[in-house]
Amino acid sequence: MILTILIFTFKEANFSFNYVLEFEDEVALDLYIQEKGYRRVNEYERNGTLRINYVCKEYFQKDIKCNHKMSVIMKDGILTAKTTDGGKPHEHW
Repeated sequence: MILTILIFTFKEANFSFNYVLEFEDEVALDLYIQEKGYRRVNEYERNGTLRINYVCKEYFQKDIKCNHKMSVIMKDGILTAKTTDGGKPHEHW
């Protein structure tokens, strides 16, 4: 279950995280990942904070262009996800 939805803009690299979600547990996060079709690409831990990066499952397809990304931060038992999709369905063209 999604607890909070906030809209912000975060600048990282050449894309903008424009949607923030908080999840109550990892099960809710996993359901959201399956629903939106994200694929885990890497993760790292620094200063007690775990960060997991995802891209759209269509990101690696040659004939489909989708640059949606998601970054999940786990700190002190709180799961916060930032996405570049604005909370809207992914459109693949």
